[in-house]
Amino acid sequence: MSDNLDLTLRLFATALLIGINALYVFHEFAFVAIKPGQLRKLDQDQSKRGRLVSKMAHRIDHYIAVDQLGITVSSLAVGWIGQPVVSDLFNAAFGELGLSSGVMILISGAIAFALLTGTQMVVGELMPKSYALRNAEQTAGFTARPVEITAIVFHPFVALMNGIGLFLVRLLGFQGNVDSHSRVLPADELVTSVQSSARAGLLKTDLKALTRLINFSDLKAHDLMIPRMDVVAISADASFDEVLATARRHQFDGYPVYQGSRDEIVGIINVKDLLVATFGKGSEHPANWLRSVRPIPTVPELASVEVLLATLQAGQQPMALLVDEFGATEGIVTVTDITRQLIEGPDEIHAETPESMLVDGHASVSILESELGIELNDEERFSATIAGLVLDELGEIPDEGDTVTVNGHGIDVVEMDGHRITSVRIRLRGEEPKPDGEEVDDEVAPSTPGT
Repeated sequence: MSDNLDLTLRLFATALLIGINALYVFHEFAFVAIKPGQLRKLDQDQSKRGRLVSKMAHRIDHYIAVDQLGITVSSLAVGWIGQPVVSDLFNAAFGELGLSSGVMILISGAIAFALLTGTQMVVGELMPKSYALRNAEQTAGFTARPVEITAIVFHPFVALMNGIGLFLVRLLGFQGNVDSHSRVLPADELVTSVQSSARAGLLKTDLKALTRLINFSDLKAHDLMIPRMDVVAISADASFDEVLATARRHQFDGYPVYQGSRDEIVGIINVKDLLVATFGKGSEHPANWLRSVRPIPTVPELASVEVLLATLQAGQQPMALLVDEFGATEGIVTVTDITRQLIEGPDEIHAETPESMLVDGHASVSILESELGIELNDEERFSATIAGLVLDELGEIPDEGDTVTVNGHGIDVVEMDGHRITSVRIRLRGEEPKPDGEEVDDEVAPSTPGT
């Protein structure tokens, strides 16, 4: 009877150790999987459990070390206690087969090892891991207290082992003591996360609009630029009637004003300011319309969007002038174009089919890559516009109908204006070229050169 009792106790101890192993696996994967939004909610939870879980999440390195200690010790103990008792069970069963003691020990030992390993993996590792990853917040709550007790009891040993581990990590040139829940996702990872959520049906918002918003900070000023040749500008030598005629014809809120040539932009004329100054109380003579011209903010074409927006805000103007490294005028950017890019997307892309679209030659390659989900630029080649990309690939001025292939995507030259590429067709991988002159489903709207 004492032998049976001893066997039962050892089997119970083995099962208990597997359960303890599972506890630490539950805790470890719960805190790995807990989301920043859940953590912020826990930070505001004033309950004892909420405060404890929040503390653990912000000291993740320390508590992962506690989990590893519990998992390692319990796993070793399972083998130490469980292996002999399971082997004895099979030895007794095989004794009736008349096998030699050496063969019985070998077979029963192998079976015991496989059985314990399988049980440990399924019950002690895989099951708690799968549950914790799907129910992180709930799992973190019910495992926090026992793991905290372990952390208190074994604090000196855990602190020593964790310190040695962090020292070795720093020795290899990596950063230690990182709060895993304070890391901010870079734009590309955030886009991937948003796309995955959309495919899973978790988003009701327009996926392209969200992707556009996330990628917006990666753009440069020239990605939002209206090229100089497309800008509607007013000469400083123009009469008041000519200024009004231009305003009636194009109906923009404001226009750049140039002196002599379009490279010499001297300011911006706001139509509202012009009308108030000319026809309002204490108005100026129409011939003095130049007094209503305001300074125009100037930004390098390679400036970031953040710099561009800060400059527009500081100058309190709806338009900025973009210049190259030599100070020559490249184009303008307006607040209207920035807003349109965020809300509606670029107006330079005109879909024909899901795999084929007409694109204005001055369209930004960066925006095209973001909108279409393709890669055109690479480490060996960078072009700001799609027209520039075609010129780089061909190495000469193209004719209408010329085609290049970039990373498997076909680009056909559709329309030329002298030596300038004004329109191309992009065919995504596998799309065949369209015959010349084929009708386009969407009307090609001109780019907007004013505010």
